[in-house]
Amino acid sequence: MGALISVRENGGDSAGVCTFITRGEMNRQGQILRATGVVITSDDEVYAIEQTGPNRQPRMTSIDTDGDPTFYNPIYIVVLVKDAAVSVWADGIPMIEEWELENELPDGEFADPVITLVNPEFGCVMTELWAYGF
Repeated sequence: MGALISVRENGGDSAGVCTFITRGEMNRQGQILRATGVVITSDDEVYAIEQTGPNRQPRMTSIDTDGDPTFYNPIYIVVLVKDAAVSVWADGIPMIEEWELENELPDGEFADPVITLVNPEFGCVMTELWAYGF
């Protein structure tokens, strides 16, 4: 998945964020069971996050770009989840490369709904969004 984004502070003391979520599995009550996500912040940080169970703390890895690149101005983000790893690029520059995931996709049909979504929170401008499953 990917998009053209820019991230600004949300007007308070908090950083603005743009969130991409894929392989999100939730039960019929709306509780997230498992998911993989990427968060881009106005503080020029990139996080890869994995929720491995409904009552567990998420696993994560992160980098601080130190302003190279900065996410204040529009920049293309690509998130690729392939097999059991996630990678993130910003304008073609690798930010996170093949971070190993613990969750595995089950063979066959899912018992619960699987989602892919974005969460453009305050401070996030996201356009040209696309997502493909393969």
